Amino acid sequence: MFLFALCLHITQSTCLNHTQVILSYFIMVLPHVLLHNSFSIDMMSVVILSLLFGLPFALMSRKINLLTAIGAHSFVDFIRFIMLGI
Repeated sequence: MFLFALCLHITQSTCLNHTQVILSYFIMVLPHVLLHNSFSIDMMSVVILSLLFGLPFALMSRKINLLTAIGAHSFVDFIRFIMLGI
């Protein structure tokens, strides 16, 4: 959470080049996906979870606000808990 908040704070009003944008999303998404994907460290599942869940939440927090991304993340976790029990 600290890295995620730090990236948002640092890049909030700065014009970034393409490499810096990709690096900031990588720093925001990868640790969070690895925390949620504790059942296996399969590279394909990490990539799929990053693209389906991590990247949209990172974009949402950067374009809209962090509270909206947290709410959407909580909703997805709640649905996952109901459907899968994890």
